[in-house]
Amino acid sequence: MEKNIKKLRICYIASIICGIFGILSFFSLIPGINYIIGLVFGIVSLKLAKKTDDLEYRKIRLAGKILGIISVVLNASILVLILIALIIIGTIYAPYVIDRPAGYGAFHIGFMIISIFIMLCICIPMRNCSDKAFRIVMLVTGLILLGAELYKHMYYAFIIDKIDETFISPSKKYEWDLISFQLCSVPMYLSVAIGCMKEGKVRNALCEYCASIGFLGGFMAYAEPSGILHGELFCTLHSSIWHALLIFIALFIIFTKKGNRSIKDWYKSLPVFAGVVVVATILNLSCFSLVRYGFNMCYISPFRNTPLAVFKDITLALQKMFGEDESSMLSFGRMIVNTIYVMVIPIGGLILYGLSLFIKWIVSLIVKFKKYVDKIKISITK
Repeated sequence: MEKNIKKLRICYIASIICGIFGILSFFSLIPGINYIIGLVFGIVSLKLAKKTDDLEYRKIRLAGKILGIISVVLNASILVLILIALIIIGTIYAPYVIDRPAGYGAFHIGFMIISIFIMLCICIPMRNCSDKAFRIVMLVTGLILLGAELYKHMYYAFIIDKIDETFISPSKKYEWDLISFQLCSVPMYLSVAIGCMKEGKVRNALCEYCASIGFLGGFMAYAEPSGILHGELFCTLHSSIWHALLIFIALFIIFTKKGNRSIKDWYKSLPVFAGVVVVATILNLSCFSLVRYGFNMCYISPFRNTPLAVFKDITLALQKMFGEDESSMLSFGRMIVNTIYVMVIPIGGLILYGLSLFIKWIVSLIVKFKKYVDKIKISITK
C-alpha cells in the first residue's frame, strides 16, 4: 500500500514538473524544436496526471493537469501557426504553375497506389477500435478537410491571380462560386458531425451516406481524373488529397463496421442525400445575384450547365436538339440532365455499396476456409 502511495505521489510530482518544463520550453531560445519538446512534456504531464483518481492527491493531480493543458495548448498553437505560415509563404514564393499531369499517368497512378497503401495501413489495424477512437479519427479527418478547404479559399482569393504567369496581386473580389457545397464537399461536414455524435439513427445515416455516395465522389474523381489534375501544383495536390480522404472516410466506416453492414442499410443514406439536394437547390436559387447565373452547388443549378464529363455532353446534345442556347438562363435540356443526375448518384452509390459488401463476403469466406483448413491440420496431427 505504501509503495502504491509513493508511486502515485511520484506520478503527480512528475506531472507537475513536466508541465512546468513544457511551459518553460515555449519561451526557450531553440527555434522550432522547443515547441515540439514542450508539446511532448505537456502530453506526458497529462498522461501522468490521469494515472489514478485518488482524492488525497486531487490538488496535486489538478495542478499537473492544468500545467499539462497549458503546455499542450501553447506549444500546439504555435506549431500550427508556424505550419500555416510555412505553407502560405511556400505557396506564394514557390513556382506553382506546372504542366498538367496526364490522366492515368505516373503521378495519377502513383498517388492512387500510395494513398490506398496508407489507407489500408490505418484502416486494417483500427478495424476493431472503440467508438471513441472511431469518432476521434472521423473528427480529425473532417477538421483536416475543413482546414484544407479554408486554405483553398485563401489561395484562390489572394494567390491564384497571375499576370504573365507570375504572382502579381491578390484577387480584387471573392469568388463566391467556390463556396463548398458540392457532393465532394459534403463528407467534410458530415465527418465532423459524426465525430461529435454518439451512435444512433442520425449518425448511422450519415455514416451510410459517406460509405456510399461519399465513396462514389472520391472514386469517380480518380476514375475520371480531369477534375483533380490541374495546371497549378497546389490545386492538383489539394484535389488529389481531398478525394483520397473521401475514400478513406468510406473505407474507415466500412472496416470499423459503422456502416455498410447489409444492403438494407443503404436506404438510410437517401434522406441525407435528399437533404443535400434541397440545400444545394436553395443555394442555387437564392444566391443568384452573387455571381453571374448564380451558384452551381452539386452541379444541379437550373441556370448553369454541369461541368461534369458525360453529363455535360448530354446537356449540350439535348440543348441542340431543343434549339436552346448553352448560356440561356432556363433550359429544358439542362433540367432533364439535372433530374437524371440526381437519380443516378444514389444508384452509383448503391453499386459501390454492393461491391464493398461483395468484397467483405469474399474475405469472410477466405477467413472461414483458412480456419477450416487449420482445424483439419490439427485433427490430422492428433
